[in-house]
Amino acid sequence: MLSLGLAHLLRSVEENSRQLELQGEQAAAELDGATKSLDNVLKQRLQTGRTHRQARKDLQMLSARGDRLWRTVKELQSGLDDVDTEQRNLQHRTNRVLQALKTLTQEPRSRGQLDFSSMKVIVDKQAQRLAGLSSQLSARDRLMDRRQLRIEHLEKHVHDLGTSDRVSTSEVTS
Repeated sequence: MLSLGLAHLLRSVEENSRQLELQGEQAAAELDGATKSLDNVLKQRLQTGRTHRQARKDLQMLSARGDRLWRTVKELQSGLDDVDTEQRNLQHRTNRVLQALKTLTQEPRSRGQLDFSSMKVIVDKQAQRLAGLSSQLSARDRLMDRRQLRIEHLEKHVHDLGTSDRVSTSEVTS
């Protein structure tokens, strides 16, 4: 009877041992799964950190480009204001010359014969001056046109970068 009880006890111990082994294997499998999940979370955290740093870097670059564009726009606006002022001054000078010519040609000839050679010299000097100023004005207009094209190109480039950043950021978050 004692040996029967021992045999029964031995079977119970073996069965308990098998159950403990199964529970140990299940616990090990659960631990492996938890470890893999933790590894995935860490990888996602690292990727999020990289994405955040890259986004901050891109934002700084775009901000710097925007600042440069803004300075260029202000410089161009100042140049345009200068050209407008110079054009008004040129128009004012031209009007004064024309008024002087009218006055000279309409004066009564009581002083005697009008000195056409001195009037021709005055007109020639003013014409040369006017031609020089017109040439300067044309050169500035061309310069402003080139700068305007450059600004439009830069604005398009910044817009394209902003669009591609939004697309790449949305792809990363997906």
